[in-house]
Amino acid sequence: MLYIETPTDTFTPWDLGPIAGIRHPRNIEQLWTDAELAAIGLFKAVETTIPVDMRSTGTDIQRVAGVVTKVHTLANITDHEKALTTELPRPAFLFIAEEDLGITEVDMEGFVALMSEVTPEEAKAKRKALKVLRNQQVFRRDNALLMSIIALSPLTDAQVDTAWIAGGELTW
Repeated sequence: MLYIETPTDTFTPWDLGPIAGIRHPRNIEQLWTDAELAAIGLFKAVETTIPVDMRSTGTDIQRVAGVVTKVHTLANITDHEKALTTELPRPAFLFIAEEDLGITEVDMEGFVALMSEVTPEEAKAKRKALKVLRNQQVFRRDNALLMSIIALSPLTDAQVDTAWIAGGELTW
C-alpha cells in the first residue's frame, strides 16, 4: 500500500487520485523506485515488529528517523489473550488438566458422556468429541470440546487461562 504525504509528515492511504494533476498507474509501486515515488509524495510504510507480549490497538503512519513507518499503539496482552494464542501438545494439555485443574482424562471423558445425544446430530457430535479428546495431538485454549468441558466444570476462565499459560511454558 502506498501513502501520500499531505501536508508535511501527514500520511494517508493513496486513493489512486491524481498527484499534481497527473494520473499514475495503479501498479506504480512495482514500476517505480522508492526514490521516484518519494519525489511525487508517495511512500511505502515500513512495518514495525510487535513484541510478543504486546498487541496493536491501532496504527498510524509517521516519519520516524526520516523513514515512513507504520507505528503501532501497543497494549499488554491479557492472560486470556495469551492463553488463546498458546497451543499445547497433548502431553502438556493432559498434564495441566490434571495437575493444575484437577481434571483427569477419565473426568474429561465423563464430561463428554454428559453431552446430549437425543438427535442424530447430537449423537454424532458426542462421538466426534470423544475421538477428539482421545486422539487430538495439539490443543488450543479455544477448542470447542475444551470450552464445553470447562462449561460443565466448576473452573473459572481465569483458572484455565493461568494453567494454560503455564502449560505453554513446559518443554517436552
